[in-house]
Amino acid sequence: MQEVLFAHKIESLEKLFEAKLEERDKTQIERERALALQAREYERRLDDLNHAHDQAVTDRSSFVSVGAYNSGNHELEAWKRTVDIVLARSAERTSVTLAIGLGLFSVAGLIVTITLQLTR
Repeated sequence: MQEVLFAHKIESLEKLFEAKLEERDKTQIERERALALQAREYERRLDDLNHAHDQAVTDRSSFVSVGAYNSGNHELEAWKRTVDIVLARSAERTSVTLAIGLGLFSVAGLIVTITLQLTR
């Protein structure tokens, strides 16, 4: 009888041991699956970061450096001052020409008026 109880106890322990082994195997499989999923996510994020870095490098290459901007800006300002001077001189000449033209037109009007009055 004791042998039957002992055999039964061993059988129960073997079943418990096998259940624990199955549980451990399932846990191990779940861990491996989780690690694979995490590795894929890390790879995706790294690809995104690499793309963002490449985009930043591309964007940075299209920027103008401060030195180049300042140099070009000084040249542009000098050109603007030159154009302003030329336009101011041109405006002065235009106003003088316009004044002379208006004066001549007024004199012509007076001549026509005097001529008309003399011929009546």
